[in-house]
Amino acid sequence: TVRWSGLDDPEAPLVIEAAQQDADLVALRLDGALVLPFHLRVIADSPIASSPPETWFETPRVFERHLAVTAPEGYRFNWQPLRYSGKAGPIQLSVREARGGQTTRIVTRLTVTRGRLDAAERAKLLVELRRAETTMERLLEVRPGPGFDMLKFMAKVAVERPRDAQIQLHYGRLLLDANRPLEARGVLARALELDPRQAAAQALLAASYGRTGDFLGAEAPLRALADADDAAPTVFGTLSMVLMEQGRPGEAAEVLGQGLARFPDDPRLQRQRVAALAKAGRSEEALREARRLLIDAPKDAALYALIGDISTDIGAIQDAEDAFRRALALQPAYPRIMNNLAWLMRDDPARRPEAVAFARRSLALEPGSAATWDTLAELLFLSGDVEGALKAIGEAQARTSDPGQMGFYAERRAKYEAALSARP
Repeated sequence: TVRWSGLDDPEAPLVIEAAQQDADLVALRLDGALVLPFHLRVIADSPIASSPPETWFETPRVFERHLAVTAPEGYRFNWQPLRYSGKAGPIQLSVREARGGQTTRIVTRLTVTRGRLDAAERAKLLVELRRAETTMERLLEVRPGPGFDMLKFMAKVAVERPRDAQIQLHYGRLLLDANRPLEARGVLARALELDPRQAAAQALLAASYGRTGDFLGAEAPLRALADADDAAPTVFGTLSMVLMEQGRPGEAAEVLGQGLARFPDDPRLQRQRVAALAKAGRSEEALREARRLLIDAPKDAALYALIGDISTDIGAIQDAEDAFRRALALQPAYPRIMNNLAWLMRDDPARRPEAVAFARRSLALEPGSAATWDTLAELLFLSGDVEGALKAIGEAQARTSDPGQMGFYAERRAKYEAALSARP
């Protein structure tokens, strides 16, 4: 819309106004923010700066640009009020912002105090406009407040943009973050239909299956990620854990071997493969591999702990104890190893006091460990303290929700109660 005034009175200033209203000047970002570009190119690139001398104004001029931004309810302006002042001879430029309620107004004013500028003054004008343009150009953010419901927002955006793979991916991630894995799964599957190459969608889809304990479902997207040329080491590690959860340690070891072929120095993959080999019944191979790793990591407490676990499984008790003690020497505050040592010594009456001390030290560091309370209970029972054993097994029962463990601890309690009842 263009309006003018002053045409009928030769003595009055001539005022020309142009106004534009547009519902689509603002970009909508995926975090819900509204983003509006602010710049001075409308002045710096206009005929004001580029007109030849013969067309320059005969009289002074004032040029103003008014920008009004009204934020939606619940939104806030996320920038400091704009301020700028610059002067070059008869030319002045200013930017001022005034806020009131949900609306802010930004006024850019260029004042030329006399007409017919000479070449030097016109050059100064151009320099000043370019300096102002560089100084003031920015993105103005109007951000949602704390009550903004990102999930509802993205649900609407996803409906409006059903063919946009990135939108579907982002919506699926939000659903997963909101612990709605079944809904996330459908959205992420759509994202992959639109763009099968999206590694992020494969990873999130695998996570959605993992959240519901569907490890078989998580396997396919993880294998797709592992087959990619740019697969990360964590993909092989996660896929191996999914296979382990399904009771397939041999396949887990194979996957980890594939990962190590790409990333031979990755310590996490190396340790995971040792553990997978042990679970697959290849204990001797696992021990050889673990000891080989010790050559490059002689102070790795976790590696000694792993050797101790494998040695325990194959009945090499002294080797297990030596490895656990080396782990504790390197990392004294290692509650799981204290518990393992305590359990190893349970059948030697002469060493039970030391075993009880290890179990109590472990509980001091990790009081919520049901397994350690169980260890303490059995040690106390073997030491003749049946009442103490009953209290300890009660603590173990209170700290687990696993059905298998609950049944096992109930059997322990029954054994202790029977022993107490059989006393003279």
